Order: sequence, then C-alpha cells, then structure tokens
Amino acid sequence: MFLSKNKKGFYYLYFTDENGKRKCITTKTKLKSEANKFLSSFRAKLKEKIESQTKPILLRRMIFEFLMYSESVHSYNHTITLKSTFKGFVNYLGDISIAELTKERILDFIQKRSREVSPHSVKRDIENLSSLFNWAIDYNYLIKNLCKGIKRPRLPEKLPVYYTRAEFPKLIDITVVARFLLNANFSFYSFQIVKNARE
Repeated sequence: MFLSKNKKGFYYLYFTDENGKRKCITTKTKLKSEANKFLSSFRAKLKEKIESQTKPILLRRMIFEFLMYSESVHSYNHTITLKSTFKGFVNYLGDISIAELTKERILDFIQKRSREVSPHSVKRDIENLSSLFNWAIDYNYLIKNLCKGIKRPRLPEKLPVYYTRAEFPKLIDITVVARFLLNANFSFYSFQIVKNARE
C-alpha cells in the first residue's frame, strides 16, 4: 500500500485487494499531509473490514482445532510432524490473536528456524504452516494463506553412491565369499536330504 502523485498533482492510493489484484483510488488532494491522513484512514477501515469477515480466535486454539481435524484424516506420523512445527511456532510468537498474525512474523520464525535446523526441516515447517492456513481459510479464521509466496529452501542434492577403484576388489571378494557360502550350504543340505532319503 503506497501513495503516488499523478501528472496533475493529485495523490492516488495503490493497494492490493483480497484477490491479489492491484487497485488504486484517488485521495482527492494535492497535499501530501492530507494524502497521508487518507492513507491512515483507509488502512484502518481495510483492517476492520478484514477482521469483520473472519472469526476471532487465538493461535493455540486454532492449532488445537486443526490437529483434531488432522488426526481424523492424516497419518499418525504426519500429525506428529505438525505438532512439532506448531509447538515451535507458538513458542516463538506466543498465543496471539490470529488478527495479529502477519507474513513478516512468519518470515521471522522461518529465518530463526533456518539458523537452527536443516533446510529439509524448514521446508517441512513451511508446508505444515501452509496446510494450517489453508484449513483456517475454510473455517473463516483467515482470508488468505500467509505462507503464499514464501520461498521454500533449496534442498542439497543427494549424490549417487559409487564404488571407488580401490573398493571394487573388496566388493568382488565379498561376493565370491557369499557365493561360496551359499553353495556350501546348498551342498550340505542336499547331502542331508539324500542321506535321510536313503535311511
């Protein structure tokens, strides 16, 4: 959300609506001080409108409801990973109202996690939070997914396993020994079967 002056000297307010489309409206003034007052008033009205469209709830309560839902549709192990993510999230932010939750606060949490855990764990945290926010939209707690647009960390590539030239003879030796033992066992059991049959 920002102000911009047109060619005639009037200030216009540019903002992004709930559908992600950029829009602008005139402030009907050429004075920056009056345009800033319009901006403050518009921002307050927009916040009030958004909050009136959603149900108020505390973060911990919303997570509790989501986990109840998760236990009925997700595997036990997946629910455990969700609980791990959400525990760290609540510990970092506190039991705040959902209305206080912003993308900036989520980015702060992700940056903190990036310093503590592997990229794989950070990626999982983002996906778990995104899952929570999608559910919250369906239940009218949020109007948009706050994880949308947050980049997932790049995971390190898994290198293929190769045997070195020095390791290859060892692999051959192990294979030869294993084949010898297999043949020896087969011969022994064949002999036992023939011996028992003769008796």
